[in-house]
Amino acid sequence: MRLTITCLCLFFCSTAIAQPVYETYTPANGLVDARVTGMVQDKYGRLIIYTREGFSIYDGQRFTNILSINNEPVGIVSNYIFLPDSTLYLVRFNGNPIKIEKDNISYDSVLLKGISEISEV
Repeated sequence: MRLTITCLCLFFCSTAIAQPVYETYTPANGLVDARVTGMVQDKYGRLIIYTREGFSIYDGQRFTNILSINNEPVGIVSNYIFLPDSTLYLVRFNGNPIKIEKDNISYDSVLLKGISEISEV
């Protein structure tokens, strides 16, 4: 009986101690903007947080903020697309999508040419 009570106490104590850990990221921590529209994790394990001003890449230790590419402002990033080869594209509100590879971030005009827009209902 004493062993059962001890086991139950250890179980409930370990359950109470094992609380989930949450991190809060803000511009004070290095995030590009507080108005986050979404996030996705790329194939390298980095967290891509896209906002109304651009996007941040968080590698687990620090943020890399992208506000412009080739002197063109990124603007509002609204969504993402993963291709079957795990290539990540960020879809912007205006303009070409952004292709993100390991250390290469660029605009991609080819992706949109392969997508036909529905213009009639």
